[in-house]
Amino acid sequence: DIYLDQETKHPQYILGLVGDVLAVCFFGAPLASLAHVLRTGSTEVLPFPIILSSWFVTGQWWIYGNILQDNFVAVPNCIGWCLATFQLLLFVWFPSKRRTSVLPTTEKM
Repeated sequence: DIYLDQETKHPQYILGLVGDVLAVCFFGAPLASLAHVLRTGSTEVLPFPIILSSWFVTGQWWIYGNILQDNFVAVPNCIGWCLATFQLLLFVWFPSKRRTSVLPTTEKM
């Protein structure tokens, strides 16, 4: 039997850990496409609006967690902010190679 002190046996503590792990997995989910981005040199498979909004939101929650001095809020959001920053840097290093089709215009007068 593994020794656990009273704080770790508390259900809120366990639920907090589970929530933190799930939050970090959510923040890092777009990195599942990292191999494809590195192989193709294009970030077209990454959802830019979601990553950008995640960067803003996790940054705000990280600051709020620091104000509250609550590690259950600050730590996963700090990790999420770092992951979102890395994902945004991928857009700088590997710009999207989406092809925009410009239809020829025919002007009739």
